[in-house]
Amino acid sequence: MKVEKGKKKILSIIILVLIGIMLFFTRKDNQDKFVGFVQNIGISNREFKEVSTITTEEDVEDFTFYDKGIIVCGNKKLIKFKMDGSKEWERIFNVDDLGITFGESSIYVYDKATGDIYFLNSKGETIKRVHLKTKINNMVENFGNIIAHIEKSDMEGIIILDQEGEIVEEKMVERGNILTYSLAKGDQIYAISLLDLGGDELNSQVKIFKLDGELLFDIPITDEIIVHSQFIDEGKLLVTSDKGLYCIYDGEILWDKKFKSINHIYIDEEKINILHGDRLEFMSFDGNILNSRSLAERYNKVNPYNKGLILYGNEYIMGLKNNKEIFKYRGEGDILKVDHGRDKLIINYKDRIDIISK
Repeated sequence: MKVEKGKKKILSIIILVLIGIMLFFTRKDNQDKFVGFVQNIGISNREFKEVSTITTEEDVEDFTFYDKGIIVCGNKKLIKFKMDGSKEWERIFNVDDLGITFGESSIYVYDKATGDIYFLNSKGETIKRVHLKTKINNMVENFGNIIAHIEKSDMEGIIILDQEGEIVEEKMVERGNILTYSLAKGDQIYAISLLDLGGDELNSQVKIFKLDGELLFDIPITDEIIVHSQFIDEGKLLVTSDKGLYCIYDGEILWDKKFKSINHIYIDEEKINILHGDRLEFMSFDGNILNSRSLAERYNKVNPYNKGLILYGNEYIMGLKNNKEIFKYRGEGDILKVDHGRDKLIINYKDRIDIISK
């Protein structure tokens, strides 16, 4: 009798486990994760071959694929390597606080303390030098123009330069710390987002200006910190905060979407690619989810790759095209950054840069 009761108890447990498994797999997210887990068991890097390795003696501050080679920045140096790992040129800057921005048409090296900006070509030669005579916190290239985030007389602001190094606009803000800045393509407007420290709460503001400095709109984002802003189609401004996305047009918030945490976003010509938690979602410029996929691994960045996307985290790199996986690679150490060029992956580890191809 006791044996029969024991058998019934075991059978009940098995049935409950099976029901739990069935319920688990009814969700597509869990199906995708399981498939990814099984695939990862058999991941082999044998389909990739090492082209070359660049040993980095100093910490790499940044690197990029540029003009058929790799430019590495670190320890007041700029070094360009060929894809076979040999050094093409090296340039040393006698600057205590060096900044660098890789643009499409030039490399911008700047002295953060003095505001001197060097425009370099792909050979490392200075083709232009600009003296802003003020502290520079950061610089970005936006639609062929350069935006410098500056400090002057205990105030923050931006200076917009054209490709000739001529100042197009200078705007100082009287209150708040600048978080992000963005220039619209051909619309003669730009946006600055600020962190307002005046009250008890941390609040952000988005200010949109005409290129002559006139304030057009001032939009508050309450109890959130803005981390990214970018103009998209038809003058719409996409703002990313620590809690979600906002689409702003003509001074109004057209739509907003909340997320628990956004790892990274990449905006292409057709959609917004949002990497958050263990998901990659594809959103239209109207705020509608077009498609999504669950991720079996943790990824930190999503970037363009050969008419598709490349995702990378500390351990894995994955290539996607039309939301279908085209490759997956397990790094040989902690991955710091990934770039690509000429159908090759360029992987930055702590002590080296590996160049691999399929």
